[in-house]
Amino acid sequence: MFCKQCGASLPEGAKFCEVCGTAVSAPEAAASPESGAYAPPQQEPQYNAPPYAEPQQQTFFDCGVQAREIATAIILSIVTCGIYGIYWFIKMVDDVNRVSNDQNAFSGGITFLLNLVTCGIYGVYWYYQAGKKMNYAKHVRNMPQTENAEILYLVIALVAPIVNMCLIQSDLNKMATPQ
Repeated sequence: MFCKQCGASLPEGAKFCEVCGTAVSAPEAAASPESGAYAPPQQEPQYNAPPYAEPQQQTFFDCGVQAREIATAIILSIVTCGIYGIYWFIKMVDDVNRVSNDQNAFSGGITFLLNLVTCGIYGVYWYYQAGKKMNYAKHVRNMPQTENAEILYLVIALVAPIVNMCLIQSDLNKMATPQ
């Protein structure tokens, strides 16, 4: 069984292609190079998808993420002495989990508490994982991916985590459901 969109091999009973995220219907699942319904891949996949949960009958573009104005979020974080920054971080973690369809990840509140308890160490780890999740989310949406995003986010987290928040929010805004 092969994906009609990208030509990747599909496991038995797959509902979505693990490489490109295309929904697989019964006739497409039966497609093979021998049947003639198979279109060869146009290019090699750039990213091996992590084993996150399969999407639940929603399109990848209907992710329910709310776009946030980055400059406003920064100003509100400064004016509220960081309280809005905490809220922004919690919502951003939840949004990253939503767009990457990672249903087993810690919620934004738990992630914030772990970051607080470990004096920021868990936050550095979370940014590393966020790089992987955002690349996966970009991959399934056919968006350009950031090469070595997890390393980039890790290094930036050590120096200026607010920059990571801005980079991630920018990508989330591109994936946000149009209002």
